[in-house]
Amino acid sequence: LPDGVVALAIAPDDAARWTFVGREGIYLRSARDAKWEPRQVGGDGASLGGVIHTASPAPGRWGTWLVGGLDGIVRTTDDGLSWRKVDAAMREGGVGTPPQPITVVVGVWVTHAPSDPNVAYAAVNQVSRDPSRRGIWRSADGGLTWERRVTQDQPVPTDAGGTLPAVLTGATRIFVSPHDPDTAMFAFGMAFEGYGTAIFRSSDGLQTMRAALFSGFYEVFTVAWGPPRSEVLYVGASSDIPSVR
Repeated sequence: LPDGVVALAIAPDDAARWTFVGREGIYLRSARDAKWEPRQVGGDGASLGGVIHTASPAPGRWGTWLVGGLDGIVRTTDDGLSWRKVDAAMREGGVGTPPQPITVVVGVWVTHAPSDPNVAYAAVNQVSRDPSRRGIWRSADGGLTWERRVTQDQPVPTDAGGTLPAVLTGATRIFVSPHDPDTAMFAFGMAFEGYGTAIFRSSDGLQTMRAALFSGFYEVFTVAWGPPRSEVLYVGASSDIPSVR
């Protein structure tokens, strides 16, 4: 695979049939020795501003993708032959006081719930002329429509008492349980003077959240859930503290 692969999907009924989204488009291979077929992401009325940041294939729906970029989120159901802009709700209203019109919606991260292709989450940055506003959105219809769930700096109760702001960045990722489409989490933090990563978790689709401190660690790279009906959770993170393993 070339550099800049954003997401890869392998057909469940044919291990040699691959599709991936890269920084410049979507690419398909129909058989093991077949040449890659490039297709444009977006197009007339569904442009992403020329830069692709994130992509997610819909589980169980081969050929259906959500793709986010420099300006917006688009959806295809036919492996990139046609695209539809699906970020209308994210462009409504304004940012700041008094509100300024939203000029760009930056798609930072998109993902489907592994157990339900109708449920998807997106982290976006709504940009106006001066201010901007980061947030996390949820879709219940495969990404066609969206509802805001998390707003930047929203107070979140912590397990130890008190609250933490829901800090979102240009690298925020949303992790969704393979067992429950409403069990989701995201993280933010930096190991500095005893402060560690904060993991924000939810069991109701990010309508409400609680936060737990992951002391001594920073930048959570991935999260994996244990078997169904277990409480096991694996977190892949990094630390600069020599004693932390």
